[in-house]
Amino acid sequence: MQQKKLNFFSIITTGRTGSDYLEACINGLSTVLTIPDKIYFYKFCNKFKINKNQKIKKKKFLKKFVKNNKNFFNGSKLENKFYSINKNKFINLFNKNYKETFITRDQFLINLYLSYSLYLKENIKKKINLIYHAHHFDENQYFLDDFKHVKIFITIRDPRQNLYSGIYNWRKYQKNRNTQQFNFNYLKRVIEDLNRALKLPNKKIFIKLEEANDIKIKKKISNFLKNKFEKKIFYATYFTEKKWTGDKLSTFKSKGLFNVNIKKKIWQNSFSLHDIKLLNFLFKNYKKFNYDMSNKYTIAQLFLFSWRPFSFEVSTFVYSLKNESILKIFKNFFWYIIRTMYIYKKILKFFLFKI
Repeated sequence: MQQKKLNFFSIITTGRTGSDYLEACINGLSTVLTIPDKIYFYKFCNKFKINKNQKIKKKKFLKKFVKNNKNFFNGSKLENKFYSINKNKFINLFNKNYKETFITRDQFLINLYLSYSLYLKENIKKKINLIYHAHHFDENQYFLDDFKHVKIFITIRDPRQNLYSGIYNWRKYQKNRNTQQFNFNYLKRVIEDLNRALKLPNKKIFIKLEEANDIKIKKKISNFLKNKFEKKIFYATYFTEKKWTGDKLSTFKSKGLFNVNIKKKIWQNSFSLHDIKLLNFLFKNYKKFNYDMSNKYTIAQLFLFSWRPFSFEVSTFVYSLKNESILKIFKNFFWYIIRTMYIYKKILKFFLFKI
């Protein structure tokens, strides 16, 4: 069974854009192999220096995986996924399914999915599409290196709402995210992740979170998978039919249904006019997906005003000055300088290409 012919798909996100929702809706489709949570398999392999095509004793590999991947067996508090997999039963299924003494990391990943499906007593004969929730681009690249002809789902969202959700929801969950370093890294991620996604040569489709529950998008996803259209795709589930309510950062618990609040433009009342004009320039590539980025600064205004902090950066400075040490305050100013240099570099590049 370990030689089963499979099609390989990955899911990558560009921030708070619904990759978990997409994976949860695909979960349980008749042709699809999924696992219940992001496991960052290649991060695990790199930690133990397990390289491509390297043969390692299956018993040793499996022991390390079981010990170092508790989320796989018990769920995740952050992801709001709770379940229990009997480790001994799973190990027995894995060994029964793959009888060889040595195994490579790509073979291990395939058999991880197959063994999980067998654990759930799914119809394994129909399972021909393996979905790896890579989440991040670096993790996805390792997956692409291991498997040929991977097709990719890329989740996107209005970048201004993505930025708002990523910054303010993370702050509510972890106060130590209220730093200029986090602000800059998240802003940069929303910009650069789309640029990287557009350059991927693989067959790919972009799923806009605002449209993710539309029937035409559900059919598009099904066609991409070559899976017959099933009504189950409208429900977000995990570990057989458990309803997924959204992660801990989500402010609305949906009980497996699409969160209609996703379509609200909260950013419009939360960002200043300066924020919006500068962000519309920085997020200009999102126009490809029909997001309106028309209200933006001219080139001259960009050079004049881009040093000014965004409203969320102002609140970070205020929080830092009231609550943190001198060292952390200086660190925030350092990252603000890095952020400003990054933005002016973007402006200069745009200006040079325009003339």
